[in-house]
Amino acid sequence: MHSAGTAWLQFLSDSGKSPHTAREYGRRAAWYLSWCAQTMDWRKATLSHIALWRQTVAATPVVKTNGKPGTRSASTVKLWIVAVRSFYEWADAHELPSTDLLSRMTQLKYFAPGTPAGGEFGVTRRVLADSLRSVAEGESTPQWITDAGARANLGHLVLPTRDRFLVDLLTTTGIRVGEALPLLLADMHFGGGSRLLRLGRSASRCRPRRRERHRRRPEAHRHRYSGIDRAAGGNRRERRRTQTMSRSMCGPFRS
Repeated sequence: MHSAGTAWLQFLSDSGKSPHTAREYGRRAAWYLSWCAQTMDWRKATLSHIALWRQTVAATPVVKTNGKPGTRSASTVKLWIVAVRSFYEWADAHELPSTDLLSRMTQLKYFAPGTPAGGEFGVTRRVLADSLRSVAEGESTPQWITDAGARANLGHLVLPTRDRFLVDLLTTTGIRVGEALPLLLADMHFGGGSRLLRLGRSASRCRPRRRERHRRRPEAHRHRYSGIDRAAGGNRRERRRTQTMSRSMCGPFRS
Protein backbone atom coordinates (compact mmCIF):
# COMPACT_ATOMS: atom_id res chain seq x y z
CA MET A 1 0.00 0.00 0.00
CA HIS A 2 1.45 3.33 -1.07
CA SER A 3 1.28 5.71 1.90
CA ALA A 4 1.33 8.93 -0.14
CA GLY A 5 -1.24 7.61 -2.59
CA THR A 6 -3.53 6.53 0.25
CA ALA A 7 -3.29 9.94 1.89
CA TRP A 8 -4.04 11.63 -1.42
CA LEU A 9 -7.15 9.51 -1.98
CA GLN A 10 -8.32 10.39 1.51
CA PHE A 11 -7.82 14.06 0.65
CA LEU A 12 -9.95 13.67 -2.50
CA SER A 13 -12.72 12.10 -0.47
CA ASP A 14 -12.57 14.77 2.23
CA SER A 15 -12.56 17.60 -0.33
CA GLY A 16 -15.88 16.51 -1.79
CA LYS A 17 -14.81 14.61 -4.90
CA SER A 18 -17.34 12.09 -6.10
CA PRO A 19 -16.56 8.41 -5.41
CA HIS A 20 -16.34 7.74 -9.14
CA THR A 21 -13.76 10.51 -9.66
CA ALA A 22 -11.69 9.38 -6.68
CA ARG A 23 -11.79 5.78 -7.90
CA GLU A 24 -10.69 6.67 -11.45
CA TYR A 25 -7.97 9.04 -10.23
CA GLY A 26 -6.73 6.41 -7.81
CA ARG A 27 -6.62 3.71 -10.48
CA ARG A 28 -4.60 5.87 -12.85
CA ALA A 29 -2.23 7.18 -10.18
CA ALA A 30 -1.69 3.64 -8.88
CA TRP A 31 -0.50 2.52 -12.30
CA TYR A 32 1.81 5.51 -12.48
CA LEU A 33 3.29 4.82 -9.04
CA SER A 34 3.79 1.15 -9.96
CA TRP A 35 5.56 2.26 -13.12
CA CYS A 36 7.74 4.63 -11.08
CA ALA A 37 8.71 1.80 -8.73
CA GLN A 38 10.39 0.07 -11.68
CA THR A 39 12.13 3.13 -13.11
CA MET A 40 12.83 5.86 -10.51
CA ASP A 41 11.61 7.50 -7.34
CA TRP A 42 8.35 9.38 -7.96
CA ARG A 43 9.63 12.26 -5.80
CA LYS A 44 12.48 12.85 -8.26
CA ALA A 45 10.39 12.64 -11.43
CA THR A 46 10.98 15.21 -14.16
CA LEU A 47 8.92 16.32 -17.13
CA SER A 48 10.76 13.80 -19.30
CA HIS A 49 9.59 10.95 -17.06
CA ILE A 50 5.96 12.12 -17.33
CA ALA A 51 6.28 12.36 -21.13
CA LEU A 52 7.71 8.83 -21.25
CA TRP A 53 4.88 7.53 -19.09
CA ARG A 54 2.33 9.28 -21.34
CA GLN A 55 3.75 7.42 -24.33
CA THR A 56 3.45 4.17 -22.38
CA VAL A 57 -0.21 4.86 -21.61
CA ALA A 58 -0.93 5.79 -25.23
CA ALA A 59 0.81 2.72 -26.69
CA THR A 60 -0.52 0.09 -24.27
CA PRO A 61 -3.29 -1.95 -25.96
CA VAL A 62 -6.64 -2.08 -24.17
CA VAL A 63 -10.03 -3.62 -24.76
CA LYS A 64 -12.55 -0.84 -25.44
CA THR A 65 -16.18 -0.71 -24.37
CA ASN A 66 -17.31 -2.19 -27.70
CA GLY A 67 -15.17 -5.27 -27.04
CA LYS A 68 -12.61 -4.49 -29.73
CA PRO A 69 -8.90 -4.15 -28.92
CA GLY A 70 -7.19 -0.85 -29.55
CA THR A 71 -5.25 1.97 -27.98
CA ARG A 72 -6.44 4.89 -25.89
CA SER A 73 -7.53 8.06 -27.62
CA ALA A 74 -5.74 11.37 -27.12
CA SER A 75 -8.53 12.67 -24.87
CA THR A 76 -8.35 9.56 -22.67
CA VAL A 77 -4.57 9.83 -22.33
CA LYS A 78 -5.02 13.44 -21.30
CA LEU A 79 -7.32 12.34 -18.47
CA TRP A 80 -4.59 10.02 -17.20
CA ILE A 81 -2.15 12.95 -17.14
CA VAL A 82 -4.69 15.08 -15.27
CA ALA A 83 -4.95 12.44 -12.53
CA VAL A 84 -1.17 12.38 -12.09
CA ARG A 85 -1.04 16.16 -12.02
CA SER A 86 -3.69 16.18 -9.28
CA PHE A 87 -1.53 13.79 -7.27
CA TYR A 88 1.53 16.02 -7.65
CA GLU A 89 -0.49 19.10 -6.69
CA TRP A 90 -1.29 17.45 -3.37
CA ALA A 91 2.28 16.21 -2.97
CA ASP A 92 3.72 19.66 -3.73
CA ALA A 93 1.47 21.20 -1.06
CA HIS A 94 3.09 18.80 1.43
CA GLU A 95 6.61 19.52 0.04
CA LEU A 96 7.21 15.89 -0.92
CA PRO A 97 8.73 16.20 -4.45
CA SER A 98 12.34 17.28 -4.77
CA THR A 99 11.93 18.76 -8.27
CA ASP A 100 9.85 21.55 -9.82
CA LEU A 101 7.80 19.10 -11.84
CA LEU A 102 4.43 20.62 -11.03
CA SER A 103 5.28 24.05 -12.42
CA ARG A 104 6.60 22.49 -15.64
CA MET A 105 3.58 20.27 -16.29
CA THR A 106 1.36 23.21 -17.23
CA GLN A 107 1.69 26.46 -19.13
CA LEU A 108 -0.43 29.58 -19.60
CA LYS A 109 -2.34 29.80 -22.86
CA TYR A 110 -4.67 32.46 -24.19
CA PHE A 111 -7.86 31.37 -25.96
CA ALA A 112 -9.18 34.04 -28.32
CA PRO A 113 -12.85 35.11 -28.34
CA GLY A 114 -15.04 32.98 -30.55
CA THR A 115 -13.07 29.78 -30.04
CA PRO A 116 -14.67 26.85 -28.18
CA ALA A 117 -12.44 27.40 -25.13
CA GLY A 118 -12.38 31.21 -25.30
CA GLY A 119 -16.11 31.83 -25.23
CA GLU A 120 -17.34 35.33 -25.98
CA PHE A 121 -14.61 37.45 -24.40
CA GLY A 122 -11.53 35.20 -24.42
CA VAL A 123 -9.78 33.69 -21.43
CA THR A 124 -6.29 32.79 -20.22
CA ARG A 125 -5.96 29.47 -18.44
CA ARG A 126 -3.40 26.81 -17.58
CA VAL A 127 -3.13 23.83 -19.91
CA LEU A 128 -0.83 20.84 -20.15
CA ALA A 129 2.65 21.49 -21.48
CA ASP A 130 3.24 20.83 -25.16
CA SER A 131 5.46 17.85 -24.37
CA LEU A 132 2.55 16.17 -22.55
CA ARG A 133 0.01 16.68 -25.30
CA SER A 134 -0.65 14.37 -28.18
CA VAL A 135 0.55 15.43 -31.61
CA ALA A 136 -2.85 14.67 -33.12
CA GLU A 137 -4.63 16.64 -30.42
CA GLY A 138 -6.23 19.81 -31.69
CA GLU A 139 -9.43 21.75 -31.88
CA SER A 140 -12.28 19.57 -33.06
CA THR A 141 -14.59 20.95 -35.71
CA PRO A 142 -18.30 21.26 -34.84
CA GLN A 143 -20.23 18.11 -35.72
CA TRP A 144 -23.42 18.52 -37.73
CA ILE A 145 -26.36 16.20 -37.06
CA THR A 146 -26.70 14.56 -40.44
CA ASP A 147 -29.91 12.70 -39.64
CA ALA A 148 -32.86 14.95 -40.47
CA GLY A 149 -35.12 12.96 -38.16
CA ALA A 150 -32.74 13.51 -35.24
CA ARG A 151 -32.72 17.24 -35.94
CA ALA A 152 -36.51 17.29 -36.03
CA ASN A 153 -36.68 15.45 -32.71
CA LEU A 154 -34.99 18.41 -31.04
CA GLY A 155 -38.20 20.35 -31.49
CA HIS A 156 -40.30 17.68 -29.76
CA LEU A 157 -38.20 17.16 -26.64
CA VAL A 158 -40.06 17.76 -23.38
CA LEU A 159 -37.88 20.33 -21.63
CA PRO A 160 -38.31 23.10 -19.06
CA THR A 161 -39.07 26.53 -20.47
CA ARG A 162 -35.50 27.79 -20.07
CA ASP A 163 -33.94 24.72 -21.72
CA ARG A 164 -36.54 24.78 -24.50
CA PHE A 165 -35.68 28.39 -25.24
CA LEU A 166 -31.93 27.68 -25.30
CA VAL A 167 -32.31 24.72 -27.66
CA ASP A 168 -34.49 26.73 -30.03
CA LEU A 169 -32.12 29.69 -29.84
CA LEU A 170 -29.05 27.59 -30.67
CA THR A 171 -30.67 25.62 -33.48
CA THR A 172 -32.37 28.64 -35.06
CA THR A 173 -29.70 31.33 -34.87
CA GLY A 174 -26.54 29.21 -34.83
CA ILE A 175 -24.91 31.19 -32.02
CA ARG A 176 -22.35 29.55 -29.77
CA VAL A 177 -23.07 28.19 -26.32
CA GLY A 178 -20.70 30.72 -24.79
CA GLU A 179 -22.72 33.49 -26.43
CA ALA A 180 -26.12 32.16 -25.38
CA LEU A 181 -25.46 31.46 -21.70
CA PRO A 182 -24.58 35.03 -20.59
CA LEU A 183 -27.66 36.55 -22.28
CA LEU A 184 -29.99 38.59 -20.10
CA LEU A 185 -33.62 39.52 -20.62
CA ALA A 186 -32.57 43.10 -21.34
CA ASP A 187 -30.44 41.85 -24.27
CA MET A 188 -33.40 40.47 -26.22
CA HIS A 189 -36.20 41.84 -28.35
CA PHE A 190 -39.21 39.56 -28.67
CA GLY A 191 -40.94 41.38 -31.51
CA GLY A 192 -44.72 41.29 -31.14
CA GLY A 193 -44.68 39.62 -27.76
CA SER A 194 -45.43 36.11 -26.56
CA ARG A 195 -47.90 35.06 -23.91
CA LEU A 196 -45.84 31.97 -23.22
CA LEU A 197 -43.01 34.24 -22.04
CA ARG A 198 -45.51 36.41 -20.14
CA LEU A 199 -44.88 39.40 -22.38
CA GLY A 200 -47.79 41.43 -23.71
CA ARG A 201 -48.08 43.76 -26.66
CA SER A 202 -45.80 46.24 -25.00
CA ALA A 203 -42.96 43.78 -25.62
CA SER A 204 -42.84 44.94 -29.24
CA ARG A 205 -41.41 48.19 -27.98
CA CYS A 206 -38.83 46.58 -25.70
CA ARG A 207 -35.30 47.56 -26.49
CA PRO A 208 -32.05 46.89 -24.63
CA ARG A 209 -31.10 49.90 -22.59
CA ARG A 210 -28.27 50.65 -20.25
CA ARG A 211 -29.06 51.01 -16.62
CA GLU A 212 -28.45 54.52 -15.34
CA ARG A 213 -27.77 55.52 -11.81
CA HIS A 214 -29.59 58.59 -10.57
CA ARG A 215 -27.36 60.25 -8.07
CA ARG A 216 -29.03 62.24 -5.40
CA ARG A 217 -27.71 65.74 -5.21
CA PRO A 218 -26.40 66.91 -1.85
CA GLU A 219 -28.77 68.90 0.32
CA ALA A 220 -26.62 72.00 0.11
CA HIS A 221 -26.95 72.19 -3.71
CA ARG A 222 -30.70 71.80 -4.04
CA HIS A 223 -31.58 75.47 -3.59
CA ARG A 224 -29.12 77.73 -5.39
CA TYR A 225 -31.18 80.83 -5.86
CA SER A 226 -29.66 84.26 -5.05
CA GLY A 227 -31.85 86.35 -2.80
CA ILE A 228 -34.33 83.53 -2.12
CA ASP A 229 -34.88 82.22 1.36
CA ARG A 230 -35.06 78.44 1.46
CA ALA A 231 -38.02 78.52 3.82
CA ALA A 232 -39.90 80.92 1.53
CA GLY A 233 -39.07 79.08 -1.67
CA GLY A 234 -42.48 77.40 -2.04
CA ASN A 235 -43.21 75.51 -5.19
CA ARG A 236 -41.31 75.76 -8.44
CA ARG A 237 -43.48 78.47 -9.96
CA GLU A 238 -43.13 80.66 -6.87
CA ARG A 239 -39.36 80.24 -6.89
CA ARG A 240 -39.13 81.21 -10.56
CA ARG A 241 -41.23 84.32 -10.01
CA THR A 242 -39.15 85.36 -7.03
CA GLN A 243 -35.96 84.79 -9.00
CA THR A 244 -37.25 86.88 -11.92
CA MET A 245 -38.16 89.75 -9.60
CA SER A 246 -34.71 89.59 -7.97
CA ARG A 247 -32.99 89.81 -11.37
CA SER A 248 -35.17 92.75 -12.50
CA MET A 249 -34.37 94.64 -9.30
CA CYS A 250 -30.65 94.08 -9.71
CA GLY A 251 -30.67 95.01 -13.41
CA PRO A 252 -30.09 98.82 -13.14
CA PHE A 253 -27.12 98.35 -10.82
CA ARG A 254 -25.15 96.11 -13.16
CA SER A 255 -22.01 97.61 -14.65
